[in-house]
Amino acid sequence: MLILLRHGESVLNRGAKLLGSSDPHLTDLGRQQAAKASEKLKSIRNVISSPLTRALETAEIVSPNQQIKVDTRWREINYGQYEGLNLEDLSEEVRAKWKSDPGFCPPGGESLISVSQRVSCALEDLRNQACESDVLVVSHVSPIKAAVALALGVDMSIAWKMRLSLCSLTTITVDEDNMVLTGFNEVPYSR
Repeated sequence: MLILLRHGESVLNRGAKLLGSSDPHLTDLGRQQAAKASEKLKSIRNVISSPLTRALETAEIVSPNQQIKVDTRWREINYGQYEGLNLEDLSEEVRAKWKSDPGFCPPGGESLISVSQRVSCALEDLRNQACESDVLVVSHVSPIKAAVALALGVDMSIAWKMRLSLCSLTTITVDEDNMVLTGFNEVPYSR
C-alpha cells in the first residue's frame, strides 16, 4: 500500500499562501500534527520524503528511527511568480484559467500536468515495493492530488475539486496492474 502524508503546518501554510518552492520549517503545531500522525504510522519501514524542509521534518518526526529516502519528484509545485501570494491576490481571469486548464503554468513556475508527469514516474518506481509492503511518502498538496488523479485515471483538473488538510493521510492500494484510492484526507489529529 502507498500511504501519502501531507506535511504539517508551516508559517506560510498558516497564512494560506501559495507555498511551493519556499522552504519554511514546521511550526509548533506542525510538529504536534506530525507527532500525532506518527502514532498511526510508526510501524512503516519504507519512508520517502520530498526534499523540502517542512516535509523532511514531518518525516523525521513520524519515522524517527527509519532511514528516509529523499525523492525530488515529490516536491511541491513551483508557483513561480505567484509564490507567497494568496490565491485571491490573483486576478479573476488568472484564477479561472488556472482552474480550467491543468496545462496552465504560472510565470516562472510549472503546470499541474508537469507535476502529474513527475509523480507518475515516481509511482511507477514505487509500484513493486508498494505491492509487497507499506510505503510512506511525505509530500505536499499538488503531488498527492496528482497521485490521486492517477489512481482514479482522471485529468488533473480534478485537483481544484479536492481539499487536502495539513498532515492528512491518503492511501492507495497498489498491485501490478492497478491503483485504487482507499482513503483520502484522513486527519489523525483533532482539527
